[in-house]
Amino acid sequence: MTPDLLARYTNCIEEFVSRIQITFDDNLRVIILHGGLVRDPSPINRWSDIDLILLFKHYSSGITAPISELSEYLETKHELRLDINVIYESDFDGNYMKTKYYSSEIINALNQRGTKILYGSLSVENVALFNECESVYVYLNTVQNLFRRYYIENIYRDRERLKNTVYIQRIIRWAFSIIRSSLRLKGIYTNPYQESLTELIRLNIASSEDIELLLRLIEIRNNFDSFGYMSEERLKDLYASVECFVEKYIHEVIHEW
Repeated sequence: MTPDLLARYTNCIEEFVSRIQITFDDNLRVIILHGGLVRDPSPINRWSDIDLILLFKHYSSGITAPISELSEYLETKHELRLDINVIYESDFDGNYMKTKYYSSEIINALNQRGTKILYGSLSVENVALFNECESVYVYLNTVQNLFRRYYIENIYRDRERLKNTVYIQRIIRWAFSIIRSSLRLKGIYTNPYQESLTELIRLNIASSEDIELLLRLIEIRNNFDSFGYMSEERLKDLYASVECFVEKYIHEVIHEW
């Protein structure tokens, strides 16, 4: 990350935290940074969202509008994207609620896996009661449905979209997020991309063709210029291969793990 880009990320995060703290200080419990900016020392230029989780003591109708307005202002000002989750203590205020809470990102954050506390303090008792296996299955099903819709509604609509790096970036992110999430069923908590791929190889649960495809996706993620020079036929083959992998992998995970 260049010094200029690093400054943009830093300034955006600091301004967000400062203004949110002032606006909601009496209700705000904690602001958590998670995702690529925490786990990756060299996030990709402009592709790394600022992933934030805001935990409030209780719900109020005056919460979402100010957050929406502030995030839109900061995204325009810094030319970055904020990805914000808002949760309330009532979401998991009892053991039964914990067993039915299915957001894997939030479960990871509350367990403080790969996170950074930007404001406040976090003390969630008995976090082990979160049903992590159910969370994985719900997540895999959700992403699979999103994947299918995304292909129909976006990928093949016109030739220009095939070379749109926004689409391939999202596809790559989802593919490795699926892998990372599935590994939690085996008690493995790892970062996506290379570390997840290393675990797949170690566990011997992916074919050599799948590993080769995933290595290609990592190469594209590290150098999007190479993606732009691919022919239309190669791009279609790539998207088709990723689609096939996702369908096969999720099916095997759900039925065999």
